[in-house]
Amino acid sequence: MHLKRFILFLIILVSSVLHAHANEDASLEELKLSLKASLYNEKELFQELQAEYELEQKQHAVFLSEIRAYRILASSQRNLLLSKQTRLADLEKARADQQRSLTSLDTQLLRMQRQKERLENLHLQAKNRWSILLEQKDALDAEDNSNALVHESAETVRAILNLLEKRSEIIKEMEALNSKREQDTIEIREDIISLTQIFQQALRERRSTELFQRQEGFRSFLDPSTPLALFVQIRDHALRLLLPSFWLTETAPLFQVSPPVFFRFLLLSLFLFPLTLKIRSFLKSKEKTYPPGWRSILLEILHSALPFFVAAVLMEAFIRSQPVLSAAMFFRSVGVLVWFLTAYRMITAFISACRKEGSPGPTEEFLLFLLNLTRISGFFVPVFLISIWVFPADSPVLFIERLVMEITVLVLVYRFWSRSDYGKDRTSLIRTGLHVTSKIIVTGAPVLELFGYGNLVLLWFRGWSLTFITCAAFLIFCAAIREWTPPDEQSAMENEDKEKIRSRSLRRLGIQSLPFATAPPGIILIARGWGIEDGLLFYLTAILKYPLVFGNMEFSLLRLIQAFSVLLITYLATRLSRSFIENRILKQSGMDQGLKTSILTLEGYVIWGIGILSALNVFGLNTTALTVAFGALGVGLGFGLQTIFNNFVSGIILLFERPIQVGDVIEIDGIWAKVTRINVRSTVVQTFDNASLIIPNANFISARLTNWSFNDLRIRRNITVGVSYGSDVKKVEKILLEIAGNTKHVLVHPQPDVHFMDFADSALIFRLRFWSTIDNFMRVETQIRFSITEDFRKAGIEIPFPQRDLHIRSDFRDLKNPSEKITDV
Repeated sequence: MHLKRFILFLIILVSSVLHAHANEDASLEELKLSLKASLYNEKELFQELQAEYELEQKQHAVFLSEIRAYRILASSQRNLLLSKQTRLADLEKARADQQRSLTSLDTQLLRMQRQKERLENLHLQAKNRWSILLEQKDALDAEDNSNALVHESAETVRAILNLLEKRSEIIKEMEALNSKREQDTIEIREDIISLTQIFQQALRERRSTELFQRQEGFRSFLDPSTPLALFVQIRDHALRLLLPSFWLTETAPLFQVSPPVFFRFLLLSLFLFPLTLKIRSFLKSKEKTYPPGWRSILLEILHSALPFFVAAVLMEAFIRSQPVLSAAMFFRSVGVLVWFLTAYRMITAFISACRKEGSPGPTEEFLLFLLNLTRISGFFVPVFLISIWVFPADSPVLFIERLVMEITVLVLVYRFWSRSDYGKDRTSLIRTGLHVTSKIIVTGAPVLELFGYGNLVLLWFRGWSLTFITCAAFLIFCAAIREWTPPDEQSAMENEDKEKIRSRSLRRLGIQSLPFATAPPGIILIARGWGIEDGLLFYLTAILKYPLVFGNMEFSLLRLIQAFSVLLITYLATRLSRSFIENRILKQSGMDQGLKTSILTLEGYVIWGIGILSALNVFGLNTTALTVAFGALGVGLGFGLQTIFNNFVSGIILLFERPIQVGDVIEIDGIWAKVTRINVRSTVVQTFDNASLIIPNANFISARLTNWSFNDLRIRRNITVGVSYGSDVKKVEKILLEIAGNTKHVLVHPQPDVHFMDFADSALIFRLRFWSTIDNFMRVETQIRFSITEDFRKAGIEIPFPQRDLHIRSDFRDLKNPSEKITDV
């Protein structure tokens, strides 16, 4: 018997060992297959990386040739500065080449940075893979090497480690190659930037020199051969306009623009086109709602000139972003023409709006003068832009066109001031100033032209035109703002919601600050008209970027403005997103008001959180400073901010858990109130006496309160009434039920009922129970009590008052004090 048990035990033990060996062999087989697959993948990755490295080496040779080309180009451009005979057009072309080179180098630097990050990730992956394989190798070395599976797996691991080592070496070589490229690119970029600054200064000096350089002008017509040469020049250039090769040459810079940039601007144009149409229809509808005034004039100007303004801005941005376009006279002339059409449309719309009945503005006489002046400009300016593009700068054609335009404007201005009442009025300082200034402008232009300063005449007219247009537009805008600004008395109306008052105050402040926001672009526009835009922007940028150092942190006025702009954009985004979500998404969602308010509040918190962090980042507070700030905030939480933080977290819990919501009727400390707003720290409730209570959010989480509208707006109320003994109780029940059924706002379901509560000392006590709504239950109770009093009186049912029967018994006893009296009641 014992022998059988021993044999059975041996069989079980041997089978367990064999099963364990079988499982171990299966695991080793799976490991072997997995390592084989890893080896195959590593070989593919190594081959791909090796092919990429070979391609990078070939591209590096091309890169070195490009760097040499950039250096040769920079050297040749420096030689242009040494020669005083270099034309202004050649300097401008070299400047455009520099901008194009900087754009190309910036693109290459961005690509190198991405390559650097990719190689770092590959190196990190290879390092992690190496650590894992080393652990597997050590584990396999500890196993029995006589096992073929263990030996084969160990060899596979060694092969993978060998490939990883080679791959790491290639990655290091590629990193070194990429680093060398990046360093060379940065050096040549800094060289070109310094050269660009030198060229900017040289261009400013050359333009100033040519501006005051005398031309032949009138003296060229003293030569008898000038008329024939002028005719030949006009003929040749006019015929050149008919040649397709001429147009291909002029539009060739457009084909040099990279397709992604071109399609980006094309998509932006397609997006802005329907948006512009929608804004125009909105402005037109707004214009009809206002009475005649500066508001309606401004809206009509915006409605008429908006498409031209959008087109001009897009054209300006497109040309300035592409140096090859900004260097081409054709595209610059087209850009100036679009801006002129915008100004022309603005002036004609202003004249049309001022001529409407009841509109303010100048007299009809001045409007007619302004219209004639605009029409003259509308003819001469496009013709002159075409001539500048077609003819050379010293062509007599340009002199003739300028002189004819100057004489025409001179005659028009002198005729207006001699015949109109404006010229005869010497009492108005503004009219006198306009009178004298306009005559100086139109008289000085032909004088300068006859003395040969034609380029200065162009600057003269352009500067004064943009100055007058900008100042007039600013004055119209300020007058419209005054009409839009609500008076102070409207903010103090009685019985008005405080939220509306605050919203109107913010709107008033925003409207009044608009002139300050539009003044800087106007100043820059005037500076551009006088040709000092670059200098003004240079000094303005230097002031705004002047560093203010506080410890390890550096700030500037520009960063402060940018941070304020981010906060303003955040505020506008919050308002717009709240309006969109509330009116377009939640309005038809079927959610209750409390849930809608919670969603809107959380959405506002998220946007403001992102906006504040972005503003701090823009202002110059880096992550280290923010970490220190939040660490200090944590210390403050441990000391004095626990209550505030507790209320903040409680507010978040209220928004998510929603035990109370905006619009709920609650009872806290015996006070009935309605929740009006759940803020970050506190909740505002309004009692039925119209008193606002500001309650910390933590009180709603930790204290006990009654929410009468948590599930629904229904509420059951009880009215207790007593009738005298001897009354018909069935009749009392019937009357009470009839009163409840006939009273408005008493719910039919659940039905009202009457309970006979008690036999009291003086009356039979009945209780009428009915259901109503939160908004109406107090009025319902009052109406029911009125009805009970009236109907009981008609039915002869008495509502008794409390009665007591007093039985007095007096007993004078033989007491020491004869006045003492005992009375039993």
